[in-house]
Amino acid sequence: MKALETVLLTLALLVLAVVGSPAPSKLSSKIGPNLSRALSDNPETSQNIFIEFSGIQKVLAAVRLTTANIANRGVRNTMLFNALTAHAHESQVEARALLESFGISQGKIKSFWINNHIFIKGADKAIIEALALLPSVTSIEQEIVTYLQRPIIESAASPREPGILAEWNIEKMRSNLVWDAPWGNNGTGVVVGFIDTGVRGTHEAIRDQYMNDGRAWRDPYNQYSVPTDIYNHGTHTVGSVVGKFGIGSAPEAKWIACKGYQDNGGAELSAFTECGQFMVCPTDSSGQNPDCTKTPHVTSNSWGVWPGTTYFEDILDVWRSSGIISVFSNGNEGPTPCGDMLAPADSAKTMGVGATGRNDELASFSSRGPSRYGVLKPDISAPGMSIRSCDCNGDSLYSVFSGTSMSCPNSAGVIALMVGKDRAITYDRVKSLLESTATTSVVTNGETCGNIPDNQFPNNHVGHGRIDAYAAVEAI
Repeated sequence: MKALETVLLTLALLVLAVVGSPAPSKLSSKIGPNLSRALSDNPETSQNIFIEFSGIQKVLAAVRLTTANIANRGVRNTMLFNALTAHAHESQVEARALLESFGISQGKIKSFWINNHIFIKGADKAIIEALALLPSVTSIEQEIVTYLQRPIIESAASPREPGILAEWNIEKMRSNLVWDAPWGNNGTGVVVGFIDTGVRGTHEAIRDQYMNDGRAWRDPYNQYSVPTDIYNHGTHTVGSVVGKFGIGSAPEAKWIACKGYQDNGGAELSAFTECGQFMVCPTDSSGQNPDCTKTPHVTSNSWGVWPGTTYFEDILDVWRSSGIISVFSNGNEGPTPCGDMLAPADSAKTMGVGATGRNDELASFSSRGPSRYGVLKPDISAPGMSIRSCDCNGDSLYSVFSGTSMSCPNSAGVIALMVGKDRAITYDRVKSLLESTATTSVVTNGETCGNIPDNQFPNNHVGHGRIDAYAAVEAI
């Protein structure tokens, strides 16, 4: 009780200090450039913001030591969750008390344990200045809405063509050969998570693979309680991983999904954060009752935001700590300039995937590396041109799209086959095998990015080469 009284007294003094005599020079180091600009241009306008508190790296290091000899993944991830939630609660108590003193309703606040952030809708300048004075607050920035890169739609939706056992991309990666190999598999027992525009969960090619265990769907915008896709993007990506009828590499794997994008293709950073958290400890459809025993093995992420941001680094670290193997689309900013790719694909903590065509040519739209950190990107490439998969406009409709949004799930499907052979395989092992078994028999154009010509491997055009499912799974 005494500690709470001390916190409240401190907050009261801070509020008086802000109201009586704000000190902009002391606040500027914590208030980010976008938010500072918004406050200067429109001081009377409330802002959507996020608050960063102390980092999670020490917590992750401690959890790794504590859980090193624990074989059960669910137990390890529950311990990870408990440690991160305790850290977030302790770090955020001061700020939450301040927000309560300002009368900010709980409906305008979202607290996250995965990266120790709080998001607030409609914070005015006085609140922001008061928050910046708190010792526990590391930084405050404006929340920015980002929009999905729409893929190239190459055909209108139509029923599937009978007699096709495997689409060209599945055959090109040799995923279909894995299904029938003596050591092969079709993804049985593997769970793949998707952050996207949603999913038409009733589509004939993917409905039986929905996990459907009460911890398989989350819409952070609270519009849909069951898997739904209006934008027509997420349904297509899910099909390329788990789809039946020859459209997916791992047709017996299960899927879960979180709706990172709204129906208009816009996404809030808070939604991406909640989806990242959902993948570690899936919740029910209302966002409650997390269960860390249901973490997916793989996440397929056909999305990205402005290049160079480090916002997702902590989330990627938690994913790695929880055993998630993630891939991201490299972006559709090609053919020029070099290095104009999306985050988080540009991070060294995940795999960025470029796009190739039927003849192993690099897609003109596929973003080239290196990343703004100087990291070679993409790490790997996969078919991403003229890919047939599920369409959200009907349960038996299919459409053909092109984009790195298509190459990303093609690689995720191959990873699902790798996990199907070795359930304990690690991110580092998967990445190493994908890179070492990739084919370098790709078409080169004499281009150079990051001082590496495209006929030298690895390079900043196709990475280590085009993915080969059969070779990668056989090597395990």
